[in-house]
Amino acid sequence: MSEEQDIFLLLGELCRRPGFAHAIAFCCYRDNFFRYGDSLSTQEVLNGLSQERLLRIEISTLLGLMVQGGIDYALQTPIVSQMYIDRSESLLCALHEELKNIMLDSINHDSVHSYRNTVFEAGAALREPIFYGSESAYDFQYSEFAIKKYQNDNNWLKVNRGFTIEEAIEVVCAIDRSQEESIADTVGIMSKTDPVEWTLLPCFIIGIGKIVEYASVGMEVVTSVLKAFTNKDDENNNNFKSLQDYNIINSTPLLKVDEDRFILFQRYSLVESIYESPFYWMENDKKYKVIAEINRGRFTENVCKERLELVFGDVAA
Repeated sequence: MSEEQDIFLLLGELCRRPGFAHAIAFCCYRDNFFRYGDSLSTQEVLNGLSQERLLRIEISTLLGLMVQGGIDYALQTPIVSQMYIDRSESLLCALHEELKNIMLDSINHDSVHSYRNTVFEAGAALREPIFYGSESAYDFQYSEFAIKKYQNDNNWLKVNRGFTIEEAIEVVCAIDRSQEESIADTVGIMSKTDPVEWTLLPCFIIGIGKIVEYASVGMEVVTSVLKAFTNKDDENNNNFKSLQDYNIINSTPLLKVDEDRFILFQRYSLVESIYESPFYWMENDKKYKVIAEINRGRFTENVCKERLELVFGDVAA
C-alpha cells in the first residue's frame, strides 16, 4: 500500500496548488462532453470514449483533494496550467497501474485453484475493478428513480430541507440549461481573447438568478436545493486520506464561490447524490427513521414489480 499511498499524497499536494480548479475545468470539458458540428458521427463518439479520458471517479478524487486546502481560484500561466493537467494524468495513470499490480499480485496459482481461498475473497483483487468500474446508472435514471424513491417522503423533505424531490430535479434541469449556455458563451469569448487569459472554469459556474429564471420554482426553493448539496466551508474533507475513504465531494458536489454563484463540475455527481443522500438525512432523524425505511422498502418492491411485469406481464390480471 505504501507506493499507492505515496502517489495519493503527491496527487493531494498537486490538487491544492493555486489555480488547480482551472485544470480540472479543462479536464471536465474535454472528457465529459461531446463536441460536434451539424451532426454527431460515430468517430466523434469514439473520440469521446478514448481510453485516455479521465473517469468521473478520477475527477471526483481530484476534486476531493482540491477542497482539502481551501480553493485558490487564481488563474495561472498556460504553462503552469498545462503542467497541472499533465501531472494529474501522469499520477492517476501511475495510481491505476499500482492498483492493477496489487490485484495481479493477489492472483496466483494457489488462489485460483483453491476451493477455500478464491480470488474473489481477496480484497486486494477487487479494489481495482470496484474503483474503476462502470457507473451504476445513467444520470436520467437517477433523476427518474429519485422521484419514485422519495415521493412519499416529500413532507419531511419540505419541512426539513425546504424542497420536495420533484423540485430538486427541477433545479437540476435548470442547472443543465444554464451550463449549456455558459459553455457556448465561454468558448465564444475565448476565441476573442488572449490565450494567456483562457480558462474553461466559467463553463461550470452557475448563478442563482439564472436557475430561478429557468426553473418553475422560486428563489427560496432554489437556494434550499443548492445549499443541501453544496460543500460547506468547514467540511474540508480531511478524512479523505486514501482511495477507499469517504469523499465528501460525492455527497456535496457543488462548490460555493459567493452568495450568488456556485460551481458544478460534474452533473452526474449531483443527480447521484439527489438519489442517494436524502435517505441518510432521514436516517439521522430518530422520529422519522422507521417511516423512511418503510418507504425505502416499498420503493424497492414497487420498482421490482414494475420491472418483472415488463417481462412476465401482470400475473394478477
